[in-house]
Amino acid sequence: MRLILLICLTMLAFAANSLLTRAGVVAGADPMQFAVLRVVAGAVTLCGLVALRGRNAGGGFQLFAVQRVFGALALVTYLIGFSLAYRVLDAGLGALILFGVVQMGLFGYALARRQPVSIFRWSGMGLAMVGLAWLVWPVPAAAGETVVRVDLWGAV
Repeated sequence: MRLILLICLTMLAFAANSLLTRAGVVAGADPMQFAVLRVVAGAVTLCGLVALRGRNAGGGFQLFAVQRVFGALALVTYLIGFSLAYRVLDAGLGALILFGVVQMGLFGYALARRQPVSIFRWSGMGLAMVGLAWLVWPVPAAAGETVVRVDLWGAV
């Protein structure tokens, strides 16, 4: 039951992230400034959580380990990309794309680490990829021109 509650909490956090980002960018904030604000707020929150847990830099927690730097760069890339994308994406659609991309990232990480992958995980990955492909696949318009359901490139 604890795992189900944590999964629900995580999904609610992803959805809230999309709603808050869309609201912040639509409210007139510069997407890059908004991304910086999110990074700073996240760093302050993380420092507070680490302090509450009683860990320090000498207790086995290496703040600038190579893995952490790559993770931080991936997070900044995500923050900038989604801050720019939410200029044209609705919050619900952005959350759906985010869920799919996170699913693919976690799946890729599991494969890279040579973890055993069950049929359920393969099925979930396949479903996420089909959904994302459907969202960005070009479709014919009424006048013979081709349009896309989601113009991710228009967000940049």
